Amino acid sequence: MSHDPPTPPHKLRMAKAALRTRNTMPTSSNYLCGCGRFMQVKQNSVTVEELLEDGAPYKLWDADLLACVECGVEVISGFGKRPLAEHWEPHYATERARLAPIYPGRCRETGGGDGA
Repeated sequence: MSHDPPTPPHKLRMAKAALRTRNTMPTSSNYLCGCGRFMQVKQNSVTVEELLEDGAPYKLWDADLLACVECGVEVISGFGKRPLAEHWEPHYATERARLAPIYPGRCRETGGGDGA
């Protein structure tokens, strides 16, 4: 009975990597624009200020800005797990000034209005 020699560890790693890449998309982006083009990172680490419905400041977030090179649409995604600062913290205004420019993030107003 013949036994094959054991496969060297580097060949096992290469085989596992080939299996992983076979099941992934052919692009580094997970965001598809409505025009059909995959979006690309335009800027890492942009600051988003989450606002309450009335426009009052609530939280500062770190995120990434993506853009479509074909039609120019921009999307902010990849938010951190925790906010950089919250409105009740004494350093909120200082952090906000230091991290400018800020992208505002609002929820739509609830109740009243156009009913949308």
